[in-house]
Amino acid sequence: GAGVRGLSQGREGLRRRLQVETEGEVRSRAGDDDRADLLVRVEAVEGLGQLDEEGRQVYSLVKQIREEIMNPQCPRCRTVFIDFEGCFALTCGNKDCGAGFCAWCFQDCGDDAHRHVAVCPRGNRNVYGDVRALQDVWNAMRREKINALLNRHPQNIRQKVIRDMQRDFDDLHLRL
Repeated sequence: GAGVRGLSQGREGLRRRLQVETEGEVRSRAGDDDRADLLVRVEAVEGLGQLDEEGRQVYSLVKQIREEIMNPQCPRCRTVFIDFEGCFALTCGNKDCGAGFCAWCFQDCGDDAHRHVAVCPRGNRNVYGDVRALQDVWNAMRREKINALLNRHPQNIRQKVIRDMQRDFDDLHLRL
């Protein structure tokens, strides 16, 4: 879907830009799901101005966790990927990047990750593996990063972030 580029242009300017996209450009180039996603983003941005400091902090943490921790991404260019087949020595699909990296730990290995994957401490000492085991490793890394991030905040903020993200966690079978 279409994305919000930042809040620096002001809520009203952003609302107008997104409204134009919603009414015109998005209609011609996107499906119903993309339009619905964009409308949710518009409502979220408009609602940010109505949040108190605690609400903005919770929103910011949820956004950070979703964008930086929950989705697997290339360690070099941050391109998110959905899945892969076969070998756990991955190559970024972004044509401008092409980083070779480890599916187990996301270490950037230059152009080829095969040598690292075969000895990765998080992996199974093989370039192929069980996707369920990989999901468990990814969830352990997610848990570590989320807990490290949330532990820097008061208990009430942590609880609200976890409550707001519970469905995301359940979808990935992630237990904090």
